[in-house]
Amino acid sequence: MLIESLLEDLGRKLELKSPTDLHLAASFQGVKEIQVAEMDWAGMLVPTGDGKFVIRVRKHDNPHRRNFTIAHEIAHTFLPGYAVIQHRCGGRSSLGFLGNRHLENLADAGAAELLLPRRFLSPIFESLAFDMGAIKRVAASQHASLDATLRRFLRLTSRDAAVIDLRRSTVPDGSPRTTVHRVFSNSEWCPIAPLQLTGQWLPSSHPLCAIVDSAEASDVIDLSILRTTSRTAHISAISDPYIDNEGSPVMRSLILATPRRAKSVHAISHGRLPEAS
Repeated sequence: MLIESLLEDLGRKLELKSPTDLHLAASFQGVKEIQVAEMDWAGMLVPTGDGKFVIRVRKHDNPHRRNFTIAHEIAHTFLPGYAVIQHRCGGRSSLGFLGNRHLENLADAGAAELLLPRRFLSPIFESLAFDMGAIKRVAASQHASLDATLRRFLRLTSRDAAVIDLRRSTVPDGSPRTTVHRVFSNSEWCPIAPLQLTGQWLPSSHPLCAIVDSAEASDVIDLSILRTTSRTAHISAISDPYIDNEGSPVMRSLILATPRRAKSVHAISHGRLPEAS
């Protein structure tokens, strides 16, 4: 709450409008340049020796993802240790994750407030249709990634909801495998922590697997795997593939779920998957 308040104060002080002028916010915090570079890390905050900083962001990330990284590095200037090089969470070395995960999570929270300010987004989210198409349009209008906008929606909406990040990969025998990557929830309706089910393989018969084969889906399905207090839930899903740190395509589906007491569980309507980009 404190880091959100600090970034909200920055936005008000600079009279930032929506979408956020990240270059203005960065300049006010002593960042003299934002560079796009080839690197393994999503972003870095680099001191220049004259009391100023340079933000570097990864070239092969899409522009909306880079915007979140820029906001993340700006948020680091409000946290301890920002006078040394900072790496955005997601970078890894042969020793594993490098950096203070708690500070990285705080910087992510600050980035969400800066890029998707609650003073502008709260009224939009409260009246928004519970639909991934609507969320995607908000993300585009704010120059933010769909993933970041979904999690911000979860934070600001008064409705019980969960976001499910599914991944599709191919096992050595050539068959597809669907796994749960992360689950975000804003209420006890879905008590699962973000990484609690990470890597859990879903049997091919599970209705969530059919969603990954769809460009978009909207239905009522059994979500008891998430230990939800209601067995069935209404879901709205969209395919959101991306390129990972190694330059490989990752097939991902993002699912927005809300409680729904329904007796029947319906089949998923299929669409053509877009290419990874």
